[in-house]
Amino acid sequence: MATQLSREELRALFDSTKPWHHLIDVNGVPTKVEPAWGEHLDHPRGLWEKVAPLLRAIDARRLLDVGCNDGFFLFESRRLGVKDVVGVEVHPHYYDHAVLVNRLLAPGGVDIRRMSAYDVDETLGTFDVTLALGLIYHLKNPFLFLERVGPLTTTIIVETAVRNSDEDIRNREEGRPSPPSVEFVENPPSELNPEGAPNWWMPNSECVSALLRVCGFPHTFVASEQLLSPSPSRGPTEFGRAVVVGTKSERVPRAVRRRQFLSRARRRLGRRPF
Repeated sequence: MATQLSREELRALFDSTKPWHHLIDVNGVPTKVEPAWGEHLDHPRGLWEKVAPLLRAIDARRLLDVGCNDGFFLFESRRLGVKDVVGVEVHPHYYDHAVLVNRLLAPGGVDIRRMSAYDVDETLGTFDVTLALGLIYHLKNPFLFLERVGPLTTTIIVETAVRNSDEDIRNREEGRPSPPSVEFVENPPSELNPEGAPNWWMPNSECVSALLRVCGFPHTFVASEQLLSPSPSRGPTEFGRAVVVGTKSERVPRAVRRRQFLSRARRRLGRRPF
């Protein structure tokens, strides 16, 4: 049963537990009213708009979100119709947020565990899709995580920072792939970022795709990508982003392409896309 609080009580509760990374609507009250960690105020709404069509195409029934943070994607996935959602978060601040919102919304079908990405195993069950959003570049050992989660899931959706590269931009313009490449980021202990998890790796999309293939997801495709040129004026966290999908099912890429085709057709007809 959802916990019933007035709007004023909810606002005071969220303000007393900030900072919030995710903007989540809880009975008409947003969890945050100011940006955090350099993100837009409505973060991660923009990313959800990229992930939601993929989940619709996959028609997921059971979903795992590793590094679920405040839990935005858990609750949006339930609203989308995913029947059973499991969230994993290691940082106590974000874990407490996700548990709090789950108690307030009480959507049912949401299970949140305090657990490291490296500790996911068969005790969680198996899943149609796993979300790894804003995660792998924070991991010292992304291979270990992917090898742990691989046996548990049919499909994985990875959203990640990607390297700033004129080479990758030029190759996109000329219609050819880049070699799989990754840049290592050296992090002195005194320079950890505010989330407490430094950026260790800046891959390109080809590298992410190759990483997924060698970890058990033979079919890969880049769902979205934004590349930036290197520049001395860029801040230390200003980089491109990409969403890469890896799957064991030949059906998933076809289903995504079909939905993208239908959405484009609906836009041309002036209708709302799927």
